[in-house]
Amino acid sequence: MNANDRSWAPSCGFGFPAATGRFQYERSFTSRPRNVVGWSTPAESVLGRGDPRADIRGALTLAEQLHKHWDWRPALLDGAQLKSATRMRDGTHPMVYLFGAARAHHGRLIPVTGFARDLDYQAAVAAIVATDRRGLALRCALDDTLDADLDTRVAELLAPMGLAADGIDLLLDLGSPAFEPQDMLIDILVAALTASATVRAARSVTLIATSFPETLSTLDGPIHVVQRSEWLLYKGC
Repeated sequence: MNANDRSWAPSCGFGFPAATGRFQYERSFTSRPRNVVGWSTPAESVLGRGDPRADIRGALTLAEQLHKHWDWRPALLDGAQLKSATRMRDGTHPMVYLFGAARAHHGRLIPVTGFARDLDYQAAVAAIVATDRRGLALRCALDDTLDADLDTRVAELLAPMGLAADGIDLLLDLGSPAFEPQDMLIDILVAALTASATVRAARSVTLIATSFPETLSTLDGPIHVVQRSEWLLYKGC
């Protein structure tokens, strides 16, 4: 959803697991039509599972591939799944380290934060914002999106970083909500979003949801059709 043209069409993003190898990165970037590059934004999550050094190496591989195939275009990096106590050997926060290393690869990354991130994470994002001056992306859950105090909470989060709502990309991550009755969900979402000054001011707004089953073990037979309820939701909004 582009906040500037009020089209209410979801922006396009795609993600890569941090442990993905270089070949998969290369394939993902080069297999996309060139006209897709202009309106899509890669999104990477540092998983924080297993060896954190391997996760960080995977994220740095992304930075190299972004520079090679995405040129000057930005990408989002989210450290939500990092364990809060994770630090580099010198005590540096992993987000600060990753963004510093990405700069060496000429990567134009934008940090992703959220209301539930700890103080050290928020401080790391603030330092990145002050250095790169690219703003940040704010990931909001469904409850955040529907909160009548969303604008106030956003302003309080951004103030210490010297940002306003027009300096952020808003990621409305609904997770896997109860899609039915869908008309009611659409009405609630549209009412909440049209009433939000943050949504109107943000430089971009992306609506994210999924209806993919959490597990495939409950599906019968070799072929099963799953309704993509999130796409119906996007079209309805």
